[in-house]
Amino acid sequence: MLFRSYDFLEKFLDAYFLDHDCTVIRKTENLKIPDSISLRNKPAFYSRYTVPGALPKDMGAYSFYLLRNRANFAYVPESYGGVESYGSPGMCHTFYEYSKDFPKEKMEYFSMRSDGFRERAVNGGGPGQLCITRPEVCDRVYEKLLSYIESDKKRSKEPPRFYSITGNDNVSFCKCEKCMEYTRK
Repeated sequence: MLFRSYDFLEKFLDAYFLDHDCTVIRKTENLKIPDSISLRNKPAFYSRYTVPGALPKDMGAYSFYLLRNRANFAYVPESYGGVESYGSPGMCHTFYEYSKDFPKEKMEYFSMRSDGFRERAVNGGGPGQLCITRPEVCDRVYEKLLSYIESDKKRSKEPPRFYSITGNDNVSFCKCEKCMEYTRK
């Protein structure tokens, strides 16, 4: 229902929702609305979301900005048409969560810097990543994913539809020989 309201504002009042703190609506003397209008449609995508460079301080206002632009995923409450959120461990930068229990002595599981040093992440920001060309890393991440799914099933009747396996929030991608070969391909 809210999406149709925003469609109406855009189509008939020339409204623009430019940012979480900037809405422009054209002033008009004669508002003309057709006698029969239909703003019913089915979106082509199940979920819609754009990622800002940084999250604003006022997340409530930002949620409504996303809503006005027909986003229905992260930061849009379910009560306003938002779809379910990601499963554990979260929606992005999840390499750390998948790897925080990796054995301390298995540094080959982690990204190698240009100087040959391998580093673990200490949080979703890094500093390291995973060496994703190592089959045992992929196996461990897969096993962890299965455990997240099982855990989510126990907490909810219907587990989330989406699970994220994504790099930490940095550009310290692995520079080992296998990863670089893969990158060059």
